[in-house]
Amino acid sequence: LRTTSAAFLVSSGPISSDLDLPAPIISIPPAVVVPADLLSRRPDTPAEAELQETMKTMLKVSTAQQKALLHAHAHLVLQQTYVTRVKAQVAEEEQKRIAKSARKPRILGDGMPHLLTHDEFCARVDAAVQVDRDKARQQASRAAGLDRWKAAVAAWKHIYNAAQERNDQIKARFTAAKLAYIEEVAAAELEGRSRQLTCPKRGPLEKIPPKP
Repeated sequence: LRTTSAAFLVSSGPISSDLDLPAPIISIPPAVVVPADLLSRRPDTPAEAELQETMKTMLKVSTAQQKALLHAHAHLVLQQTYVTRVKAQVAEEEQKRIAKSARKPRILGDGMPHLLTHDEFCARVDAAVQVDRDKARQQASRAAGLDRWKAAVAAWKHIYNAAQERNDQIKARFTAAKLAYIEEVAAAELEGRSRQLTCPKRGPLEKIPPKP
């Protein structure tokens, strides 16, 4: 296996997404076709009867083998589809790691030994430290912004719940007044008198500020 194109399977190094196994070749033989009259014909001799039974057995075996090959081929196609999708995801993760590592410069550039003066080496170290500090400040700024947003959302939820409760009370009072008005209309018509209540109107609902 070490001398084939699949040697990476037994190698101690990592397997990258650009490595492929050799494509499998599955040859499905055609189905064995036996004339129906040979199997249904009445044998004339014991030898013909034995040969006919042997042909029936061979036909069953051949049919079973062909079904097994078809199932194996279908499974291989599904497995190849799965491997293709996994390789695409692995390749995407590899590209992300490469891009992430490229954002952080090496002190010596290519990682190879260099002969540097004291000032040049210190300048490169200072540049790398400055990059780390800038990244840390950006992360701290994002974290502080997230904390401020969470605090603003919590305050908004308190305002929202209080305003929603007051609006529910307005709606409940309007519903009760509307039911009382309907009962008064029915009673006035029944008693032949004028209505003592006017049609209620719901007051304006409290506006809720948008979510931050």
